[in-house]
Amino acid sequence: ILLWTIRNLPTVRERHQEARQAEDLNRQTQTDLSIYLTTWRTTVCHLTRGDYCLNIQIDSREKAKAIQKIIKEFDRQGVNHFVSKLYVGDYMNFDNPRLIIDRKQNLTELCGNVCQEHNRFRDEILRANEHGIEIIILCEHGKGIERLEDVIWWDNPRRTERYKDLHTGKWLQRETKALTGEKLYKILSTFQRKYGCQFLFCNKEETGSRIIELLGGEPVDGGRN
Repeated sequence: ILLWTIRNLPTVRERHQEARQAEDLNRQTQTDLSIYLTTWRTTVCHLTRGDYCLNIQIDSREKAKAIQKIIKEFDRQGVNHFVSKLYVGDYMNFDNPRLIIDRKQNLTELCGNVCQEHNRFRDEILRANEHGIEIIILCEHGKGIERLEDVIWWDNPRRTERYKDLHTGKWLQRETKALTGEKLYKILSTFQRKYGCQFLFCNKEETGSRIIELLGGEPVDGGRN
């Protein structure tokens, strides 16, 4: 045993040295992580509303070009934001994961969600419900649509289509079976009542401010809506 130890002494020393280096590296990593978290809490979280720091997580599936105005408003108000995939929805207050905003660019997209993509849309809300998450669907349609009841008067652009008359060669219009505003209103009302989600509306110019307000920032309109 003594002879084996003497012959392998360099190897034993090397292994011991490697073990010490690994311990030092692990200790340094933990120290670096602690410093990072402390810096993140005190420096990166720079927006303070009273004693509250607002940090908004943006889903990675949101297209950068489509949300330029939203990001600009976040920056204007000094709101910290970062991009990372969300379980459901598009925007979340990092300190309150139980409230999610799902952005819809207009009623046409929302109509497609509750019709052609009905099961997928419903299942996403159900997944949120299972984990105690409240979903707000924020539709930035504008054009006089300020609350759910206004959807009744929506004129679905897909309700009519152009076609060429084979006999005259003229282009004519005909009505399709696309959803009317009244039917869409009934479907959305059923979703609210049955699944506990909420449908809110705004103009594209105010989407960023509305997201900040809904996720815990200061009301931008006195909380009227």
